[in-house]
Amino acid sequence: MIMAVTQGCGGVGLVERSGTAAPSLGLMHYGLVLAGLGTALPGPILPLLAHLWTMQDSQSGLLMMAKFCGARSSKNPCRLMTSSL
Repeated sequence: MIMAVTQGCGGVGLVERSGTAAPSLGLMHYGLVLAGLGTALPGPILPLLAHLWTMQDSQSGLLMMAKFCGARSSKNPCRLMTSSL
């Protein structure tokens, strides 16, 4: 397997393998940090959102469940991307 690191936009490196490009580990870690913020941030601001959007408790729970299901369903494409690393 031939591997070469090239500099992409903003100094983010792309690892090229056999003519295909994969995101660097730094880019993947940055995405993980954003996903973590997207998971942790709605909890503390949920009461504010519920008040602004006049949501009931059950609707707030459905919002958090939809957020969790969306994050959980994104694991399969991520697993496919990282399985070749």
